Amino acid sequence: MNMTRIVVRLLFFTLLAGLFYIVYTLFIAKPEQRLYTVQKVSRRSIRHVIKASGAIEAEESMKIGSLVSGILEKMYVEENEFVKKGQLLATIDDGKRDNEVKAAKASLELSQAKLNYQIPHYKRQAALHDAHFISDDEFEQSTRDYETAKSDVALNQAKYDQAVLTFNNKRIIAPVDGIVVGKPSNEGETVTLYAPPTVIYTIARDIRKMEGKIEIDESNISHVKKGMDVSMTFETYLGDVFSSKITDLSNNPIEKGGTVSYNATVPIDNSKLLFKPGMTVDAEIVVAQRENVLAVQAQQFAISPKTIEMIAAMKKLGYKPLSDEDRKVCYKKGLCKTIWIEKEKVFIEKPVKVGVSDGAFFEVLEGLDANDLVVIDTIEENATEKFFKKMFKTGLQ
Repeated sequence: MNMTRIVVRLLFFTLLAGLFYIVYTLFIAKPEQRLYTVQKVSRRSIRHVIKASGAIEAEESMKIGSLVSGILEKMYVEENEFVKKGQLLATIDDGKRDNEVKAAKASLELSQAKLNYQIPHYKRQAALHDAHFISDDEFEQSTRDYETAKSDVALNQAKYDQAVLTFNNKRIIAPVDGIVVGKPSNEGETVTLYAPPTVIYTIARDIRKMEGKIEIDESNISHVKKGMDVSMTFETYLGDVFSSKITDLSNNPIEKGGTVSYNATVPIDNSKLLFKPGMTVDAEIVVAQRENVLAVQAQQFAISPKTIEMIAAMKKLGYKPLSDEDRKVCYKKGLCKTIWIEKEKVFIEKPVKVGVSDGAFFEVLEGLDANDLVVIDTIEENATEKFFKKMFKTGLQ
């Protein structure tokens, strides 16, 4: 009787354990996973692209200021108006009107009158001196008076010319034919010559020729060269991409918020008048492009050697990392990154030389061939899987 109960209980617990195992396997346990994944090196196209932004401006534009300080008395043209060379744009009141011109003219006329007297007087004195009617001292004094009168005329003529030039500079004249693309000043404002000098107008010779000033961060400037292709987009033309090439790279640093950048100049065809000065442009610069090259993912360089060693021990595979000496040699050769491959049941750490990268993939220049099985991912055991592995001899493969 007791024996029967024991057998029944053993059968019951055996069935219960089996039921529990089935329930765990079907509803609780995770699908069996591999500790690591390998695949052959893939081929793909890789583009190294630098993203930057900037603004556009007229290709041939000039800022119009003043050579005279004062108040903007009158502005005669508005933004978007076409102007002709020599056209009056604005006038400036320096508080002096034409008084300096009048004073300089009066001084010039006075000195000219003195010279007009000295010329015949000098000639008469020269004749008397030649006839020995006056002494050498008297003639030398006449000569000095004559030369002084000539110098006074020349000096006052220069002062008068300067006064006229200054007076004329109070009239701001268009230096070229063009269109007014900027009018940052207004009537009544003070015009200053000190840094930064006042800009009265900005004139573009031809608004159909624009150029983008793309700000390249100092961390990327070494990759950018003249002639590189640029793709540009504008918020106002969503979906449209405009192509051009870099024609110039500035050496003048631009400092903003603690960062340094440099302008790359990109010509823009504005024959359809789609763009306006000051528009923001987002650009992608194609630094390098490779087609159908061996490539590996960036994450494959970050696989931990300790994880590989653990998996090798669990799977009873070989483990062959680089020696410290080999690693030093690789760095000297420029093979600064390493990849794990599986070959003949051995994990081997191989140094590789990389080329172009798009951030996600790296071009492989040396170190791998198309038949290598590269470790692309690893998965570590968790505590639950370890527990059931011990109980039911299952778990990760």
